Amino acid sequence: MVELPSFTQRSSYRELQFPRAPGYASLNATTAAAKRLHDERIGKRRCAHLFRLALADEVSIQRAIQLNGRVFLEPAFQRREDALGALEAESREVISVDAGPVQIGSLDDAFTELGLSELAKHYFAAFRQEIQSLPYFREREKMTTASHYTTNLSKARAWSLRLWNSWSFGNRV
Repeated sequence: MVELPSFTQRSSYRELQFPRAPGYASLNATTAAAKRLHDERIGKRRCAHLFRLALADEVSIQRAIQLNGRVFLEPAFQRREDALGALEAESREVISVDAGPVQIGSLDDAFTELGLSELAKHYFAAFRQEIQSLPYFREREKMTTASHYTTNLSKARAWSLRLWNSWSFGNRV
């Protein structure tokens, strides 16, 4: 007779629910929860934060996890103090922040060396102060002429029609 492991013999609930990929399930659940929290407070349009990236960046991250899952899914820090030390080293200076959303730059700055330092600085300050700070990058306001807008809209419309026609007839783009 085969003896099934009891819940107490498992190292965690996630391993019981997701036995093939508990780390990946935890990563996705944590990211989704953080993304929702940030989006509710910051918004979704014309901005980026640690949990809302451009689609191409999201796809790149998913591919990297698929190829090198162990590197990304194993906890990098075993203790809170180690994680805070890494944030402090990355932030390069200690600041004080207010709770809530705070714009720290434009989308052009996002995920550059300076942008990552700003993210680390704000998250480190929030953890140190035991508050919830939500740093984000916002798209710069751009002035466009009506003809430029019409040209881009026409291109987008043509592309979407091409895609729709290819899909509806079973062809691939």
